Amino acid sequence: MGGSRRKALRVTGPLSYFGGRITAFEKRWPTQVAVGLLLIITIAVLSGAYRKPITLPDHCPLAFRTAHNLVVHGTFSAAMTAPGVQPASGRPMPPGYPYLIAALAMADPRLAQGIDCEAYAETRARPNAYFQPLRLLQAAAGIGILVLVYCLALELTGARGIACACVVVYVVGAKLGEFARVIEPENFRNLAMFLGLYVLTVGYRKGQSALFGAAGVSLGLAALFYPSPAVLVLALALALSAVAWMSPGTVAQRWRGLRYPTAFLLGALLVTAPWTARSLYHFGDPILADRAQAQLLAFRLAYNPMPISDWPLAILSWIPSYGNMITELLFGEGTADRFGNLAPGAYFANGHAIYAAGSSATPPGGSVLLTLWRT
Repeated sequence: MGGSRRKALRVTGPLSYFGGRITAFEKRWPTQVAVGLLLIITIAVLSGAYRKPITLPDHCPLAFRTAHNLVVHGTFSAAMTAPGVQPASGRPMPPGYPYLIAALAMADPRLAQGIDCEAYAETRARPNAYFQPLRLLQAAAGIGILVLVYCLALELTGARGIACACVVVYVVGAKLGEFARVIEPENFRNLAMFLGLYVLTVGYRKGQSALFGAAGVSLGLAALFYPSPAVLVLALALALSAVAWMSPGTVAQRWRGLRYPTAFLLGALLVTAPWTARSLYHFGDPILADRAQAQLLAFRLAYNPMPISDWPLAILSWIPSYGNMITELLFGEGTADRFGNLAPGAYFANGHAIYAAGSSATPPGGSVLLTLWRT
């Protein structure tokens, strides 16, 4: 009996000591331990992106055409011209993603070959040989997003458990691994957006104008990857101004409180104003991007005819990751198809016709996006 106890102690004793040391380490550096564990989980999740090849569409992506023109001609345009012919300036999409791809291509000759649409059939057949730097950077952006989700949730709640739960929810619904291996700017847009929201939250707590300005810069950068954060900037600036003006104190104190939303708005304008000025100079309106954003708007307008009876199903279907499965489990097989992108009869499919109608109604040099907004 005594021998068995001694053998058990020889096994469990070191384990108990090791567990105690981990517990002591966690109590001394709780935040570092939580972040470290989350990073390990995040890296493991995103590593799933590397078990599949990079996903490329059948046609040469708009971002590749634009980045290639930047590298070869120094012109922001998606036009494909004959060798030696300079393409005309355009605004086919927001500038952030094409400029980032162009910068990578200038440092990596293989990527520079990969974004040449003349050889797209060859590069698409062997995507991992050409586009690994882009996938690596997109995966790194995905990891950065989860770190910022954790930091933002911790800043707002003060509870590490809630912050970890927010990261888990984001991992489940955000498809970070998928966005690491597709030609989309989602991870970069979200990285800049969450960084801006985190810095804004810290700036609000500390009352520092410099942090408000830095938050504006970050959200302005997010708008250069995907214009929707520009609306978020305006909404936050108005909300911050309202809070400052309604705060108790003298009129002079309220005016001083407006320095925070002012710094925030100026930070965003510092990033977006040069591209807005370019659009005004070349095209006569301040739209950051036209073609890609007009297509997105057309696809959103395609859902306008949806009857109210379909709304509950649509809300269920659009739950990240599990929505379609829940919808079909409750209402039958195929009921989620019309809320997707590819199935025959899907609402989304009408977007192509809406965009084509908007294009035909837009005069040469005009903005299809503005035409769709007006109609």
